[in-house]
Amino acid sequence: MTKIAFLQSEYEDKLGVLYLIAYLKVKGHLAEMFIEKSKWLDDVKEFQPNILGFSCLTGGHLWVESYVEKIKKEKRWDIPIIIGGSHATFFPQMIENPYIDFICRGEGEYALKELLDKIEKGEDLTSIQNIWAKRNGLIIKNEVRPLITDLDMLPIPDRSHYNKYPLLKRNPHKRMIASRGCPFNCTYCYNSAFKALYKNKGKIVRRRSVENVIQEILLLKQQGGWKTLEFVDDAFLVHKEWFLRFTEKYQKKVNLPYTCFAIAKNIDQEVAEALKRSNCKCVEFGIEAGSEKIRKEIYKKRVSNSDIVRGAELLHQQGIKFLTFNMVGAPFETIEEMGETIRLNQQIKTDYPWCSIMQPYPGTEIFAYCLEKGLIDNKTEIDSFTYFEKSILRQENQKTIKNVQKLFFMFSKFPFLNRFYKTLVKLPLNNLYTLIFYICYTYSLKKRYSVNIRHLILYWMKLRETKKLASKKKPDTET
Repeated sequence: MTKIAFLQSEYEDKLGVLYLIAYLKVKGHLAEMFIEKSKWLDDVKEFQPNILGFSCLTGGHLWVESYVEKIKKEKRWDIPIIIGGSHATFFPQMIENPYIDFICRGEGEYALKELLDKIEKGEDLTSIQNIWAKRNGLIIKNEVRPLITDLDMLPIPDRSHYNKYPLLKRNPHKRMIASRGCPFNCTYCYNSAFKALYKNKGKIVRRRSVENVIQEILLLKQQGGWKTLEFVDDAFLVHKEWFLRFTEKYQKKVNLPYTCFAIAKNIDQEVAEALKRSNCKCVEFGIEAGSEKIRKEIYKKRVSNSDIVRGAELLHQQGIKFLTFNMVGAPFETIEEMGETIRLNQQIKTDYPWCSIMQPYPGTEIFAYCLEKGLIDNKTEIDSFTYFEKSILRQENQKTIKNVQKLFFMFSKFPFLNRFYKTLVKLPLNNLYTLIFYICYTYSLKKRYSVNIRHLILYWMKLRETKKLASKKKPDTET
């Protein structure tokens, strides 16, 4: 039996890791999760793992890179380290870090199981599909294996490993996924790169059976339940027949509040009524930009303003609240175009208008577009795990963009502010506007998910820590 310890800094469920832990357990290995705290490495060492694992998003990779160095350089712990998650998948050059031994690209269940099998048997570790490894100073780059076709064959995510952390155990907001993959090709997302990585390697969008999803929900209910259950998969409403069967069973067997992601054009009368019957309390869908030109030509999101208005009207008719995802700061977006996004939210009376600053992640189609237009260079790196702080784009109106983002909630909820819009977003009141934003942000999270205030404080502390890591790294990058 081989042991792997997964390390993370965030006080939140990492569904990908929970799937890995459950799968490895079924296959005869032992996996445990550890969250950063005082002297936590003592607990990790007491577990006596054979290998350490990290899963990271872009921005969160700064903490991972700093911590693997601390483990091997400062603590002098000579233990293999593997990095997975979206950042390792799309930036496999992480393997060049001298303190990282392996990276895993794409789905990790089969690859990690094979790695632990080989560690247990003392076999060669450099020829495993999905995994990049090092041998005598050389980097061995293995292709990805086919995607997992039948998601029902995977065990239910093992959430018991969070029970030793009271804040997570008592968290009233739980997340689930009913499918993997996304059928869309928005330029700001890694989805196109994921499809290219898995070309001819299987169907991208795969869905769990209704029965399998209900089984997990009932187990989660037995383990303490939730105040809000959030389905975070992109394609939750895409397959209408599946969704209607799900809501029918959910209504009969569970009928507790939940929220879900959607595409506005997928919301019709039948879907809206099913959402209401099954106790959906909030639907989350993307507007991104009020300008159809920006939405369709820059973001390649094939949703019209009429789709958005119609979907919102149907949700209002059923008394279902909704959140909209919006972005400001698209390449060459004007202050007037940002105002269009605000006015569209006003028109549909968005309950929770959510706005971020457009962040062109390296490896995405929009990053290539911005590179071509001279708004960034190919050495640009994302140094924050949040998209509420700044953009890496070189644009003259950066301060205005930040102010629009910080005041977006207020503008969307209070249309009488329209007459002051251009004046307010140009005032040098960033600290005040930041305070206003976080008050609105906290209100929105509390209303939707009943999130613990302490949980939010930990999030802001992690944000400050990431900023410090980024500032320490800049001199090295610039030399």
